Amino acid sequence: MDLHFEDSTFNSLHRFEKMLKTDSIFFFDSLEFEEIIAYYIDHGKIFLAKKALDLAVSQYPKSVDINVLRCEVLIAENKLNEAEMLLDDLFIMDPDNEEIYIQKARLLSKQNDHEMAIDYLLVALDMIDSEYHIDIFFMLGSEYLLLEQHSVARNYFEKCLVLDPTDTQLIHNIIYCFDMDKAHVEAIAFLEAFIDSHPYHEIAWHQLGKEHFKLGRYFEALDAFDYAILIDEKFTGAYVEKAKTLEKLQQFSQAVQCYKIAATMEDPMSFAYLRMGYCYAKLSDVAQSLESYQKALNLDPNREEPLIAIIELLTKQQRYHEIIPYAQQLMSIDDTNVKYIKLYGDVNMKNAFFDKAVDCYKKCIIMGDNKLDVFLRLADALYYIGDYQKAIDVLHDAELLFSQHYKIAIRLSGLYFLKEDFEQGLRFFKYFHHLKPNSVRLFRRLFPAVLNKKDIRSLLSNHQLIE
Repeated sequence: MDLHFEDSTFNSLHRFEKMLKTDSIFFFDSLEFEEIIAYYIDHGKIFLAKKALDLAVSQYPKSVDINVLRCEVLIAENKLNEAEMLLDDLFIMDPDNEEIYIQKARLLSKQNDHEMAIDYLLVALDMIDSEYHIDIFFMLGSEYLLLEQHSVARNYFEKCLVLDPTDTQLIHNIIYCFDMDKAHVEAIAFLEAFIDSHPYHEIAWHQLGKEHFKLGRYFEALDAFDYAILIDEKFTGAYVEKAKTLEKLQQFSQAVQCYKIAATMEDPMSFAYLRMGYCYAKLSDVAQSLESYQKALNLDPNREEPLIAIIELLTKQQRYHEIIPYAQQLMSIDDTNVKYIKLYGDVNMKNAFFDKAVDCYKKCIIMGDNKLDVFLRLADALYYIGDYQKAIDVLHDAELLFSQHYKIAIRLSGLYFLKEDFEQGLRFFKYFHHLKPNSVRLFRRLFPAVLNKKDIRSLLSNHQLIE
């Protein structure tokens, strides 16, 4: 808010709010009401804006400007039919008022009639002084954006930027339009031209770095991010993007330093600690990696990525027992995610909690995960708890989806042998041996006790299936 506006409205606002609190009655002229209502709308205080509108309309029912503001509130509240009727009356009262055309455009936009909204905005553009063109240009750009006509939208945002080069949102909007058209080279050309005229615009440098990054020009991206940081040494986003670029260049130690700065710049950033953990893992610093992931998790306990990262790292370290609380926490966040349920099943398998693993894998299948590995894991879990027949039933169900798969046949052979059904055991042994002769090693790993039995070894030797 500019100082002139503050000086001209402060007393009116103070008197109005005092009137509401004390039930007093004060006089306000129509201009004062307009300023009060506009102030409340601009600051998102719709309740107070409506209070002021009720009084203003009761005292100045024929005021076009007050009714235009009333229309703006109705549109904001999605009372579109009421707003439309009011606008029809206002067009009759003052057909040359550009604000009515602007509100009509807002209404049409809410009704998803963006092309008609554009027509009304173009009429308004011809009616207003050039100093106010920027607002209409922005609205036109937004409407074309909704129509996915990105190049036209970009042209209007660029017109706005010429009038107000300090508005960073315009830079973001323009680059978004380039990105939607995958015009990264053109975006770079635009940003470089803009930077030539505004060399200390850190947002432009930041966006330039991001566009170079998208094209894999990592060294150029680093230069751009460095300039953004030189201009604003507290530019968190530039440090993050620089760190991501350093990761791409496998300069993980330098990336960690950038993430550290970003993490402590303002409020601690969970994302920065998460990426630090990844970088430390790449540097084979397991302790620092886990510590960073844990910090990310502490900052955002409901974020799934640090939990998954910790589980994966501990799995590589074969520290299976330590994984359990993290897997349980992941499940508490989303127990309907098949990926997480399967992961929890795997954690239980690694910790020999086979009953729990069975429940997890069954739930995955019920929820529609019909991948082969789920059936195999369920069958293995049932095998480990000694429920051979149920394991066999699961594998036969898998056969219906994955016929002629040696991994199914290996398990069926071993399980039938354990049930002393030598005929079926031999049949499936021959089958997987035919599909993949060197898979006997997998059979031996899964069913060591079977091949230790003399009668089975003899049977398989007689059929020249093992030595």
